Amino acid sequence: MKEDLLTRFYTRDEFEPFINELIEANKSFTLGLIDLNHFKVINDKYGHMFGDSVLRYVSSTIKLTFEDRGTLFRYGGDEFLVVFPEQDKKYASILFKLCNRNLKKRPFLYRTKLLKISVSYGIAAYPQDAVDIDSLVHKSDMAMYCSKKLARGFVTDVAKINICKMLIWGKKLLFWLVLLSLTSLIIFKPLKFGIKRFVASKNIEQGEIVANYPCEVIFKNGYTLKGILVERDSKTITLLIPIDGVEGKIKIDKNIIQKYRTFKL
Repeated sequence: MKEDLLTRFYTRDEFEPFINELIEANKSFTLGLIDLNHFKVINDKYGHMFGDSVLRYVSSTIKLTFEDRGTLFRYGGDEFLVVFPEQDKKYASILFKLCNRNLKKRPFLYRTKLLKISVSYGIAAYPQDAVDIDSLVHKSDMAMYCSKKLARGFVTDVAKINICKMLIWGKKLLFWLVLLSLTSLIIFKPLKFGIKRFVASKNIEQGEIVANYPCEVIFKNGYTLKGILVERDSKTITLLIPIDGVEGKIKIDKNIIQKYRTFKL
C-alpha cells in the first residue's frame, strides 16, 4: 500500500479499497476521524514548513500510540482516518484518549518554546452507524466537529451526537449567564442599596453643613464612597459629594454600612 511521504500514513487512495475489503469480508469495524485544532492559525502564523513539522510530530505521536492496533490514512491536509477492524467504538475511544495524554506529555518544541498541540476526534462504526463508505466518513466528520465545538481534544461518538449538541448549548448558555452576571455587577453599583435620596444643587448654603470633615464610608459589600460629612443621626449619615461638577447631598442608612471614618483637615 502506498504511503504519504510526510506522515508515513497510507494515502487517501488506499482508504476506499481497504474499507471495501472489510465490507466484502463481512467484517465489522470502527472508523475514527482525527483533526488538528487551529492548524490554519499555526500555518498562517509560522508558515507551511513549520506546519509540516507539526504534522510530522502529531502523526508520529498517533503512530506510537496505536502501534499495530489500527490502520492509519492521511485523508486531507490535517485530517487523518484510522480504521479498527473488528473492534468497537469503546476500544477506539480508549485509544484516542490515550493519544491525547501522549500529546500532552510530548509538547512540540519550537525554538525555545514548548507548544501544546491538540486534536479532536469523531467515531462511527460499521454497520451500526452506516453501511457505505461516504456515509461513514460523513458521520465521523459530524462527530469530530461536535468535539471541536465542545472541547478541544474531545472524543464524540456519532450515536451520541445529540447529547453532544445539548452540552454545546449548555456551554453557550453558561457563558451568557456568566457574562450577564458580570455586566449586572459592573453596571448596577451597590450604591443603590440604602441610599434614600440624592439632591443635587449648585448652591448649598454654608449654614446647612453641620460638620466639615472629609469622610470615607465603607459599605458591607465592599464598595467605598468618599465625601464631606454634613450631618448624622442614629440611623443615617449625610455626605456632601461632587458629581459631574455639581455638589449634592446623599443620605445613607447605617445598617448597610460596615464602617465610616472622618479625617481632620
